[in-house]
Amino acid sequence: MTTMQEIHTFLSRIPGLSEAVTMDKAMSFLKDEIIVAQEADYDPANPPPKIPEYVRSFLGCATEMPDEFVSGCWTAFQDTIWTYDESGESTDIAARTLSKSAKAGSSGKAL
Repeated sequence: MTTMQEIHTFLSRIPGLSEAVTMDKAMSFLKDEIIVAQEADYDPANPPPKIPEYVRSFLGCATEMPDEFVSGCWTAFQDTIWTYDESGESTDIAARTLSKSAKAGSSGKAL
């Protein structure tokens, strides 16, 4: 299993890469993917009870954890994960925009 230190060492071999690949960016990407997979009436201010299968699969492969462990971690840490925002910027605005867009698309209205 690859440790976080090993990943950092690998990324550090390429100038600027370890600074470009941040936890914030990874979490923001995953949050956006989770939001996009939800129903149109989903409120992105709250974490969904479950994450999409393809996100669970990605996380399971990346961490070498079985699906039930990934799901268990989501259940245990979903509130912390969903509200994590070290930079002070949030994907919540993007999430609301995506949600409004999906709702408008299903009702035929423009934003």
